[in-house]
Amino acid sequence: MTCRYRRFAWWATFILAPQTSGCATWSVITPNPEQYLNTHNPDEVRVTVMDNSPIVLRVPHVRADSVVGVTGGGLKKDDPHRTAGVPLERVKTMEVRQSNTGGALALVGIAMLIGAGIFEANGGVMGD
Repeated sequence: MTCRYRRFAWWATFILAPQTSGCATWSVITPNPEQYLNTHNPDEVRVTVMDNSPIVLRVPHVRADSVVGVTGGGLKKDDPHRTAGVPLERVKTMEVRQSNTGGALALVGIAMLIGAGIFEANGGVMGD
């Protein structure tokens, strides 16, 4: 791989990499957490408790009077999976992650156009 192509690959990666995380947003659920979890099965929810601290729970469900799910299990060795619960009366808001496919496609399209522009500005295929 020539230096020009390596430079293009680096720029393309630099432009495209940040776009992968901007494709989802958190949306507040309605009417309330208990009713929502009884009718939906989200992969994860973000619960904000009364003191405004957020807790992300994976595979959430209602057990007795609490929202229960798995938390932890990150990339650190000392962050094991563990079950956590929040009493429903302490839940201030609960949000679910929703993907934004249109926005993601627009970001990728713009990144590809920018990458093509950089590629051409550096001489394109012929290396002028």
